[in-house]
Amino acid sequence: MIKHILSFWIIFILLAGKAVAADSNGTAWYGGGAGAIACGDFRYEFRKAKQKGINSIPYANDMQSYVMYVLGFRTGFNHLAENTCDVFGGETEINNILEQVSVYCLSNPDVKFSSALVSVAQQSMSTSLRKCN
Repeated sequence: MIKHILSFWIIFILLAGKAVAADSNGTAWYGGGAGAIACGDFRYEFRKAKQKGINSIPYANDMQSYVMYVLGFRTGFNHLAENTCDVFGGETEINNILEQVSVYCLSNPDVKFSSALVSVAQQSMSTSLRKCN
């Protein structure tokens, strides 16, 4: 039984969405899963989740896909960017990063969550950690 459930989730995750980085010109970045959600929809979900209490179980359930997306983006960016330990300047509260994305999305409701996160990351580059302690 557990084998069937595990197989289902593996297939579900593999088919849920794809993420393609950039083309040979460094453009056309596309995010699947939570990255494909429009900013306006993200803001609505974020606002609803915060009403349930930040760091509560209902909040965590509602924000899990976005948190995982941010963590994956952060890990990939930090791994591939030269002279960068942390693109988000060592910010340990993912909720604060989500809040920054939400602020960006306020002015850009039709942009995808993935593009909003990239914009926030670009804005954070001036405060990013160049060396890990």
